[in-house]
Amino acid sequence: LGLLKFDFLGLKTLTVIDKTEKIINQAPLEKKSSKAPAAPFSIREIPLDDKDTFKLLCGARTTCVFQLESPGMRDLLLRMQPEIFEDLIALVALYRPGPLGSGMVDDFIKRKRGEIPIKYALPQLGEILKETYGVILYQEQVMKIANMLASFSMAQADILRMAMGKKKLVEMEKLKDDFVQGAKANKISGKKALKLFDTMAQFAQYGFNKSHSAAYALIAYRTAYLKAHYPVEFMAAALSAEMDNTTKLVSYINECKDMGIEILPPDINESQREFNVIGNSIRFGLEAVKGVGSAAIEAIIETRGNDTFTSFFDFCSKADSRRVNKKVIESLIKAGALDSMGKRAQLMQAIGPVMDAALKAQKERSSGQRSMFEEQQPAFHNKLPETEEWSESERLLMEKDALGFYITGHPLNRYKEKLKKFSVTPTSEIQDLADKEDVNVGGIPIKLKKIQTRKKGDLMGYLTIEDLHGTIELIVFPDIYRESANIISQDTPVIISGYIDKSDKGLKIIAREITAIEDYDQSADSSQSPRKGMNRRARPASSGRAALPKPPQKLTLTLSADMGSDNLSSLKNSLSKYEGNKAVAVYLNIVRPGEWETLIVTEQQVDPTGEMIAEVEGILGKGTAVIN
Repeated sequence: LGLLKFDFLGLKTLTVIDKTEKIINQAPLEKKSSKAPAAPFSIREIPLDDKDTFKLLCGARTTCVFQLESPGMRDLLLRMQPEIFEDLIALVALYRPGPLGSGMVDDFIKRKRGEIPIKYALPQLGEILKETYGVILYQEQVMKIANMLASFSMAQADILRMAMGKKKLVEMEKLKDDFVQGAKANKISGKKALKLFDTMAQFAQYGFNKSHSAAYALIAYRTAYLKAHYPVEFMAAALSAEMDNTTKLVSYINECKDMGIEILPPDINESQREFNVIGNSIRFGLEAVKGVGSAAIEAIIETRGNDTFTSFFDFCSKADSRRVNKKVIESLIKAGALDSMGKRAQLMQAIGPVMDAALKAQKERSSGQRSMFEEQQPAFHNKLPETEEWSESERLLMEKDALGFYITGHPLNRYKEKLKKFSVTPTSEIQDLADKEDVNVGGIPIKLKKIQTRKKGDLMGYLTIEDLHGTIELIVFPDIYRESANIISQDTPVIISGYIDKSDKGLKIIAREITAIEDYDQSADSSQSPRKGMNRRARPASSGRAALPKPPQKLTLTLSADMGSDNLSSLKNSLSKYEGNKAVAVYLNIVRPGEWETLIVTEQQVDPTGEMIAEVEGILGKGTAVIN
């Protein structure tokens, strides 16, 4: 048809960089929060060898830094300790399933650290592989080796690259002959040429396009530079870019606190549409307040101009009531944006009469009449009704309703000592835990999705809780759901004992017990180790988390639906040997992979000793015997 298709990649990070640049250059020199340059700042002119930037990267302080935020990438940063920009390019190329799973990453790091010698099969490879410590990492290196050592044209070298990357064996075999002949012409033995070709083919499976990696590394470096040198401006831009993402907002606000940057609540006189810099603090943007739309924000900023609203009546009488209506004002009060004008309970109670008077003043003003209220503004301000201010819990609940999260406090603040006593893990650290590792988490239920199991129709739930650092989703199976349904359906702070479940669907926690913090067993021994979890496979050593009181245990054995009668007989004999007085019930989880699985309760009861677990797993396979 003669049409040309273009794919355009949009990156929010580029918007963050642009916003940061504008914030730096828009602020008056005397009010800039950090190392403000005399000339306009340009991200394109920053040096690529900045010490502060590499110090930040080596410390893995990379929240908000492009491509480098994940726990795995932070771990790689700590291990690699990048010193030059080329190390950062390599880092982006290495952090992929292929290199991570092949041992290539460990080899690269050991070579960089000097723990193993860097050897080149041929002296000519030194020039090509020097920047990657002798490891073939980039597709361009494969092409350059073919070009320099076997006299391939760059077009031929590109065909070789594609054949190796896609494992086109027939094409590779033909190209191998050409490669060997070309190498021989350059005085390289056939044996060495064959070995080099096989090495190239092995690494080419994981080879990454260097230009792609370099582009991503440059964006990563630029965001790290901004965070290192203009932290307040950068975080304000990052927050503004995520105003519709509550989870990221909470994460970034916590990062600001860790960086010593104060997050100020929204304010009708200081807030802009987006988050803005006030000295060394960041003021909340009005756009982040739910129920306050673009038209209302535009009206507030237009009316305010360079002045300030002096009172609640002054604000209501000046703002366009068609755009700034009662619902908008209620949202602003809940969010704390009008705190400078009175207590929230007073403002909420006064909203009706003050808006009526303000509307009358607007009509008289538009008709050219002088309003009697213009001279009585102080009276209206001082005559806010006397009423009891909202309690802390009411205030925080209103904030949560208006902003999606808490800003002037948190319901969990009063429980910090209890959470610390029982070694509750913050949600921000959950990603670092191993699969199946025991964990205690604490937070406030914010979302509950109820579903019915297919077999019995029992209710279970997917529960999301929020702590001081973020959110995490938990799976609550029917037996636990029945015990805790009345707790998790309220805004009641809870402590949950469970274990980590990592899968291709993401990370969740399987709940084993849920207890309201207020009812938490004060007599629980805080020196107790976490209860053993749902799996007897190898785990990290106990972290000393305090355990919740133990519920009745059961032993679940997973076996294939196709298991032979001999193995079933052996299993029955083994279980009979370990019948005990601990009354641990045995469940059989029968599985036909990819099709179905079913759980059967047996009448067998055993004493699940370590010896018994080892014997059963010898029959069924490692990790099939699970106590919960």
